[in-house]
Amino acid sequence: METTTSQSVSTEILNEIVDRLVGLASPVKIILFGSQARDQAQPQSDLDLLIVEKDVTDRYNEAMRLDRALRDLMVPLDLVVVTEDQYNRYAAMPGTIYYRSRQEGRVLYAQ
Repeated sequence: METTTSQSVSTEILNEIVDRLVGLASPVKIILFGSQARDQAQPQSDLDLLIVEKDVTDRYNEAMRLDRALRDLMVPLDLVVVTEDQYNRYAAMPGTIYYRSRQEGRVLYAQ
C-alpha cells in the first residue's frame, strides 16, 4: 500500500526501516519529518528521520552505523540521532530540528 502522495515511499518500506532501526538501536521514538511527513515529497526527496534514543555517546557515529544498515533498501535517508534528554529539552524551541519534527512530524514508532 502506498502512502498518500505518489512521491512518498511506500508504507512497506517505512515499516522495514522502522523494524530494522528498532532491532539495531532500541529507540524511544522514531519520527518522520520534512517533505515526506508533510506529503510534499518530490522525486529527489529523501526520508528525514529523527531517532530518539535513551542514551547515545556519539550521535554522528550512531547515525552512520544505522545508515549503513539501511543502505541495501536503496532509499535516500537523512538520519538524525538525538538523546531523549536533548529531544525533550529542545523540542519546544522554535528553529530547532527537534521543534520542526514535533510540529510537522509523524511518529512512526514510540516505545
